[in-house]
Amino acid sequence: MGTGAIAISLPFSCVLGLLSSMTSSTMVKSRFIWIYASCQFAMVVLFAHIFYSLVHVQAVLSILLATFAGFGVVMSGSSILVEFFRWRRRWQASSEQQHGPLPITQAG
Repeated sequence: MGTGAIAISLPFSCVLGLLSSMTSSTMVKSRFIWIYASCQFAMVVLFAHIFYSLVHVQAVLSILLATFAGFGVVMSGSSILVEFFRWRRRWQASSEQQHGPLPITQAG
């Protein structure tokens, strides 16, 4: 595509970077931002490859669809993990409340 590729990719990369940093900083704790952002980037790249190479969608539409799909998959996965860990914590707390704390044994 020549110089047209730069003209198309520059605005998209700026907008995608801004969206990615906003969602990473609001969705996860600060120590997990890099993991979340890396997964988000990987999903966007994977979906862009699928839409552009395999489905043969136009480049601009492929980038937009990949952005929505990648962000959506990672946000949904993150929300599912958070809810699972909350459920597990509640379940363990109610189990300890009913049965009492587990006895601590010393090895040796």
